[in-house]
Amino acid sequence: MTVILIITFILVTGAALLSLFFRNFHRDPDRIPPEGPFILSPADGKVLDVIELPAGEPVDLPKGIIGRVKAFTDDLADEPHIMIPIFMNPFNVHVQWAPLDGKVLNIEKREGKFVAAYSIQALENATIEMLVDTRIGKVKLLQTAGYLVRHIHNWLAVGEDLKVGNRWGKMDFGSQVTIIVPKKAVGEIKVKKDDIVQAGETVLATISNT
Repeated sequence: MTVILIITFILVTGAALLSLFFRNFHRDPDRIPPEGPFILSPADGKVLDVIELPAGEPVDLPKGIIGRVKAFTDDLADEPHIMIPIFMNPFNVHVQWAPLDGKVLNIEKREGKFVAAYSIQALENATIEMLVDTRIGKVKLLQTAGYLVRHIHNWLAVGEDLKVGNRWGKMDFGSQVTIIVPKKAVGEIKVKKDDIVQAGETVLATISNT
């Protein structure tokens, strides 16, 4: 009888903890974006790096993802860009918020791997990329799957407007969200590698006046 009670307690406790985890994972808090000429974080999580992509062939990237990044940027202007990948662990809010106002020009799904998303190499994974026309030029937003992710949700369609502070997507469990913006539009970068950011609230960079 004691053994049965112990097993029952373990099962009930495990089910309660699992339910709490999923409820926590699917939370969707309200966010108030700061006012100003800012580029905001599109996701909660940790900044994996702040990378400058010169015009033409990307440099200073792991060999395996050079071609992948070039493919992601082939529909952007032929000029330097700044790329900021953000890793979301399973405990982060997994809803994405708009970092800028703009209009969706294209949404494309690229097949790929399903490896851990805590490094920049995860850009080789399955990804949904969204091209947005903004006041600072064309901006790319990437939703990249992680090891456990099999569902990437982009709630927008080509031709729809993206508004700062609005939700536009969601991913499951650990994953990665990357923003690529024209370097000339960036006034001052406000984050660095390993910084913790919040979607719709953290300023990634100011927008240049030039």
